[in-house]
Amino acid sequence: MEGPQDLDGLSGAVTQRTVTHMGNEFYRQFASYWRSLGVQAQGVLVVEERPSAEDGTQVFVTYGRQRVFETTIGPRGPSMDELGREAARIVADTVAQLDQAGGNQQDPDLAEEEL
Repeated sequence: MEGPQDLDGLSGAVTQRTVTHMGNEFYRQFASYWRSLGVQAQGVLVVEERPSAEDGTQVFVTYGRQRVFETTIGPRGPSMDELGREAARIVADTVAQLDQAGGNQQDPDLAEEEL
């Protein structure tokens, strides 16, 4: 049975809103590991980025209206492969908990900016 989270078959998809090389590489690694985990999410994941010349780049993964992962990526951090793998595991656990608890339900009558 499809619900408001099905979004015309896009459930479980990972979308990208990154602008830098580091953000794009994080997205690529995260999405690859996410697909390999085979998580049956009820909504769409969005990988977003907020670049900063001083602090590296902040990366966020949002599921529904909830931020389920965030980190700052700098030039001396862990490998992007390691970071993407760990982020996918954390997000998979969080998404499973949210979906099980029904915590990612959206009211189809309210757009995000109206809340």
